[in-house]
Amino acid sequence: MIALSACTTYTSWMGGVYFEHGGIRFRSVAPEDLSFIQDLRNDPSTWMQLGDPRPLKPGLQKKWLESLDSSSDRFYYIAENGTGLPVGLVRMDEYDPINRSIRVGADVAPAQRRKHYGLAIYAAIKEYGFAHLGLHRIWLLVLATNKPAIALYKAVGFSVEGTLRQAVFRSGKWVDYLSMSILEGGRR
Repeated sequence: MIALSACTTYTSWMGGVYFEHGGIRFRSVAPEDLSFIQDLRNDPSTWMQLGDPRPLKPGLQKKWLESLDSSSDRFYYIAENGTGLPVGLVRMDEYDPINRSIRVGADVAPAQRRKHYGLAIYAAIKEYGFAHLGLHRIWLLVLATNKPAIALYKAVGFSVEGTLRQAVFRSGKWVDYLSMSILEGGRR
């Protein structure tokens, strides 16, 4: 294990933890995580807030996991607390190393919500992105109706930069997507 700062460490990919910051560990997704991801993603409190509401199926998940090995512009991590309990899934995609930008997202397991894991996960995403990937801009999309998530993103420094009008059809209505971002100078 190599300590990069008082709160950030790396270990080998095969050793489990890949990145750790502020009590949250990111590690690669493994086959044994697929049921956790399926349960998280198929929970209505999660998929109602996402752009794609289709349920995950076990057979497709195995193919998805295999496809991650060949992708250079998207990364998925299991977020664990300090005891190794999986508390969420972190998505990083649309990675643009030339313009130093990436889109992010994180889903916190329903049983772990309202325990400040969202704040800790996004603090770790920012640290990883700015300090270790050398990013200039981290961005995300959020449904305009997802007020708790918008408040969380603002609390960690993201700003609304635009609206994708009526971009998502949910519960019989068109809902706007908000585009939010944080720039490297805005990290706290």
